[in-house]
Amino acid sequence: MQIYLKGYYGYQNFGDEMLLFGVIEKIFSDYQVEQLVIEVGDLEWIKQRKERNLNFITEYYRFRGVEVNREKIQFFQPHQRSQTILPQRIKALLPAKWLTYLALILGKSPYRSFFKVFGGGEVIEETRPFPHNGRNIPFLYLRSVLQRRFELWGGFGPQTKWTTKLLSSFLFHYAKRVLARDEHSYHLAKKANPNSHKRADFSKGILDYFLEHAPAYPESAPYGLLNYSPLTSTAPDRLKNQLASTFKRRYFASDAKFDAPFFHSLSKILPLTAYDWTTKSLPETLSFIRKSKVGIGSRLHFLYCFKVFELPFHTLHQSQKLQHNL
Repeated sequence: MQIYLKGYYGYQNFGDEMLLFGVIEKIFSDYQVEQLVIEVGDLEWIKQRKERNLNFITEYYRFRGVEVNREKIQFFQPHQRSQTILPQRIKALLPAKWLTYLALILGKSPYRSFFKVFGGGEVIEETRPFPHNGRNIPFLYLRSVLQRRFELWGGFGPQTKWTTKLLSSFLFHYAKRVLARDEHSYHLAKKANPNSHKRADFSKGILDYFLEHAPAYPESAPYGLLNYSPLTSTAPDRLKNQLASTFKRRYFASDAKFDAPFFHSLSKILPLTAYDWTTKSLPETLSFIRKSKVGIGSRLHFLYCFKVFELPFHTLHQSQKLQHNL
């Protein structure tokens, strides 16, 4: 089977990197894969991360008994102008990214016949702006949707808007299968699609594997980890009371693009040094998290590590996604 995977991959997001490795495992476990094309935000970044984590992920797949043939995996960035098959005169008029989207809408994408897997993380999230709220799925991939040649994997957020309810109902109805990562998402999907199943977060297997195979550690180091994102509802000056003064404070930008800028403003309020996970392998970063005393933040998979590792953590943002998964 030829499969096209679309999620939030290749955008320097710590959680989505773990999810990607778990989703790849699930795809090769469930399907006879002839070709897997993964849409990413940055080709060079994803190639770098793949090589840095090659040994760890290879051992993980071997432990899970899943044969992942990397020669069948291809990464695709929407900016790749050569990947569209539109007339040359149209290519000259539009930016590369919009060419890809136009080709998708017109059914001219080279991957139009591929079976689609949407998600890994939060698939439908009405609090996000377009296109990361799920509304781009029927807009760009209507042909695959109406042919029922797609699946939805991950979480489905709050349903307070009528447009979100309509979108969810429409996609659930046409999906070949739905894999939901929490009870809320499962019950939403099950009402519209009997072939809906609840499963653990796609990062859970990787975290469990790390716990089982990581070396024994001495007592936790005296540092606490802080993550601050645009979603955080706690004012920066109130964080002083949440990180004990006896701890060293390390800042963890789960999303290197959106979280990293907060480090400079936070470091003016409380003593803080940054931990750059983008220069480390996944097991190195997980080791660093596991040896900390406490985690305080608002990103799901930053906090999810503390949950799986049975370490204390505190949330700085109240959302249904955090409530349903932590």
